[in-house]
Amino acid sequence: MKPKDPAFSKSIIQVVEHDPPFTSSELNQVRTLYLDHVQGLDDLRELPQLKSLHIENSFFQQFGDIPIMKKLRTLSLYATRLTNLEGIEKLPGLYRFVLAGALVEDISPLLQLRELQSAHLKGNPLSSKSVHEIIPTLVERKIKVEFDPPEIWQLNRQMHERGLESSFRRSTNYCYFVGLTPSYLEKVEEDHLRLVVLTPDELREELKNENISAEEIADKYETDRETLKRKQNQEVADHQQVLQWIEDATVTDDGAESLVAFAERFSDATFMRESAEQLSEWGKSRGGVWNKNYRALPGWYFAYRRAIGSPQLSGKPACLFFDHAKDEQARKCLDDQPFSLTAIGAKSADLRRALIDRHGVFPIAYGGKDAGWMLGIKMVEDRHIYLFRKEEVFTWDFDPERLIAFESLAELFGSVSELRPAHNIDGILAALNDEPPEIDFDVAEHQKVKDAQATAAGLKSTIPKDQKEAISNLVEGFPELDFVCEDDSLLEYYEVLNQTRFPEWYREVRKTCAYMARNDRPTWLGFGDQNAGENLLMGRATIDSEFGQIMIEQERLLPICSGSHHFLAIRLDDEGDQQIYRGMIEEVGTKMFGTVKAFDSMAEMFNKITKVQTAENEEMVRKKAQK
Repeated sequence: MKPKDPAFSKSIIQVVEHDPPFTSSELNQVRTLYLDHVQGLDDLRELPQLKSLHIENSFFQQFGDIPIMKKLRTLSLYATRLTNLEGIEKLPGLYRFVLAGALVEDISPLLQLRELQSAHLKGNPLSSKSVHEIIPTLVERKIKVEFDPPEIWQLNRQMHERGLESSFRRSTNYCYFVGLTPSYLEKVEEDHLRLVVLTPDELREELKNENISAEEIADKYETDRETLKRKQNQEVADHQQVLQWIEDATVTDDGAESLVAFAERFSDATFMRESAEQLSEWGKSRGGVWNKNYRALPGWYFAYRRAIGSPQLSGKPACLFFDHAKDEQARKCLDDQPFSLTAIGAKSADLRRALIDRHGVFPIAYGGKDAGWMLGIKMVEDRHIYLFRKEEVFTWDFDPERLIAFESLAELFGSVSELRPAHNIDGILAALNDEPPEIDFDVAEHQKVKDAQATAAGLKSTIPKDQKEAISNLVEGFPELDFVCEDDSLLEYYEVLNQTRFPEWYREVRKTCAYMARNDRPTWLGFGDQNAGENLLMGRATIDSEFGQIMIEQERLLPICSGSHHFLAIRLDDEGDQQIYRGMIEEVGTKMFGTVKAFDSMAEMFNKITKVQTAENEEMVRKKAQK
């Protein structure tokens, strides 16, 4: 096969390491693909096993002839001329969607994606209906949605109404502008988007000129990356200046020697370091409500990052390759594996809560192959550098000490055999943006969604008889619904995020019937005797709110259903207590808080469900009374 699009061909060459034509066997092995300046998506039909697709600076305006790709889980689009999402329903397994900087107004096609868990929609001229109706609907379905604050959104709308094909977004420390016209994108260097930094007030002032173009705004406000990094509390210097940084730092003598040798060995590189203020900020867990205890970076690591943060080649982040490690297993894992030291810390909330908050490990480097490998340190004065896979992080008994890659950072720097530009390395896209990659647990891969008939046929014999009968009755009562069950890995993932173990009996229930669903969305449960109050949602067993934190940590209760005012919960400290308790959300954390028994057991709760309400507000009444 020879791709029609040269950009597509160029990306495949980086994976298979030879020029076209490509064999079907080779294309079947492609799981992750990065495309730049692509014209269309028709060539994707040759990649049936593709799971992760990232596209930047590209010209296609609609999905058009995109093939049905049932296995695609992640789609990231940065700076594209996409004008609508029609056709995205051909990606039914899409789990994470990034649309950063495009020309899309209507996002309603996202409602058709049953597996969607997160959507990043910043830098688009979204319609009022998309912002005020569609996004709230997505949020109600427990989808994480990131979108622009009103000020930025209104500026994108204003540019769109003026016919100025551009995108305006806010980063952590600044706002930047991206032109989306063909002439603008053609001038964008590969893997190097023009950095145009200006304030909302400056953009408003420019828009007063009715004849202003995207190119004119870019030319006026384009910012040198070195200057911007200094503004962001980062410094960049050549190896001579780095020698002074090392001398001024408080690293140990052997550490200083190793850093000096590193700087001299790669004297053609430049080096970046962060300010003390920025490093102090990175030391925080930043895990939302889970950050109850401030965790500063260990002093020894703080000192190293003040001496050398990360190397660069031609002004861009560089990847490190190692030629030896502490033991044979680590050497095998590190062999030909690139690592980026540019982006430290954890970007995704799941990784922060699991790795930093639960396990007390701080990631300092990410490997290639979709960031499968990580290097980390323990947030104490332990100086070892640990090597682990991302899958291990979401397990309860994760032990970073299982595999020590290096005895110290001094040994790590002494082991670097080669530097390469990050943009030539598969799976190091995040390094180009100086931020950690998104690393989330793929929930859908650990769930089974069965219809009523399959659920009834597969009821586990290990659960108690009353629970088995209750679930059987429930299935017969709602034959039009699907029933979701979860495996041990998913339940352990929920436990890590919640930082608590579930009672074993509750785990067995969720492995048999975790919740009822319609179009893969949890349904709201209605109870005939009003023991639970209002309709309540029983869905994923993860708590990411202050309400859930207080319940678990202070009251030792695990919420299993919740509504606007009421919740149902089980006790965590008494395995023998299988009763279901009811309480008021407004009272959690106050002296008024208390619970009352709602049901004697989960079996009784299932038997008392008289109706359900779907995420689309369709109401269903139970068709058959309990036996």
